Amino acid sequence: MDASFQKLPNGEWNYDMSPFFEKPRLYLAAISAAVYALLTIGHIFQGIRHKTKYMIPMILGCIMELVGWSYRYLSIQDPFDATKFVVQYIAIIIAPILITTSLYTLLEKIMHASHPSVAPFKKSGAVFVVVEVLTLFIQVGGAGIASQQNADEKTMRFGSNIMVGGIALQLVSFSCYLGIAGLFYKRAQDLEVKQHVVPLNSKWKHIFNTLVISSIAVFIRSIFRLIEFIVGYSSALGKNELYLYGFDFLLMAFAVTCVNVIHPGRVLNHIPTAAEIDLEKRNATAARGGQVEAPAPAIRSN
Repeated sequence: MDASFQKLPNGEWNYDMSPFFEKPRLYLAAISAAVYALLTIGHIFQGIRHKTKYMIPMILGCIMELVGWSYRYLSIQDPFDATKFVVQYIAIIIAPILITTSLYTLLEKIMHASHPSVAPFKKSGAVFVVVEVLTLFIQVGGAGIASQQNADEKTMRFGSNIMVGGIALQLVSFSCYLGIAGLFYKRAQDLEVKQHVVPLNSKWKHIFNTLVISSIAVFIRSIFRLIEFIVGYSSALGKNELYLYGFDFLLMAFAVTCVNVIHPGRVLNHIPTAAEIDLEKRNATAARGGQVEAPAPAIRSN
């Protein structure tokens, strides 16, 4: 772009000609970066304290959010620097994918630590993580195309369509994940309320409810992004950054905060033994009126 169009006669940046489309609010970017700095520190502290390796993707997602909002702060002060804008754009787009990866794994942990006998899908975490990695590559590729320097409307639309495909795949995967969570909860409730089977972890509902609340926030954010990519960057939804802060920053920060306040490491601090899992399965089978096999006798060595 001709440098003469970058500044207004009064010396201020001509944001209407920049990728921001309007004058962005510097203070909102600063607040967002500060919030994620605190959330990152909180999750690192909790992760070290409780040794929750499965929460590492969420920590990386928080760091990515911090990078994204920090670079948005820098990009606002130099709106025609393509590198700063691309970094903030891609980081904010892909950070939720890392955060969601931990949520997928957490559901599997909860099922295993409470009522493994009624888990609808034993290896759900691994399957959903694979899908999430695929959506990561799709969205990174689309974001890279859409945000490249001097991209015309056709190129931006092509990149946006790729991201639409990635977000759509993510929404389908996330819907299946929420369906599995709902089915598990119904089965677990039936075991506890109707059949009086004691869970392996009596506090599992605390972290399960937190997981669901966080997941719904992420789900709504994904729907917003899908609509944004479909209507295009030049729409009112794409040009007004308040939608970005309301439906991306606030929702993702809320989701991450929930899992920080009620951290799974504090609730799922006991790994069930094979004997405990077997006993829960036997109790569940007996409660449903099924045939319970006798445990194999112990072999004594002379």
